[in-house]
Amino acid sequence: MPATKAQRPSILIIDDDEPIRQLLGSLLEKYHCVAASSAEDALGVLKTIRFDLVISDINLGRMSGLELIPYVLEQTPETVVVMISGQQT
Repeated sequence: MPATKAQRPSILIIDDDEPIRQLLGSLLEKYHCVAASSAEDALGVLKTIRFDLVISDINLGRMSGLELIPYVLEQTPETVVVMISGQQT
């Protein structure tokens, strides 16, 4: 469910690198941000909170950010998903 004008948009930041999570959270501080360090942690959060935007690293460990996309869209099809990567390949 997208945020109303009275609510701040909510963003889920998923990255296994804590400095990246902190940087993104700092850059997006005017929004309601929640951070997760893995896709598995993010799945738990997604069951309780609806997000307007999900920013996820592609390479997360056991489950990749790309594998997470169908679960996000199953919960909230209107959520925008942006994938990021520190890999240059």
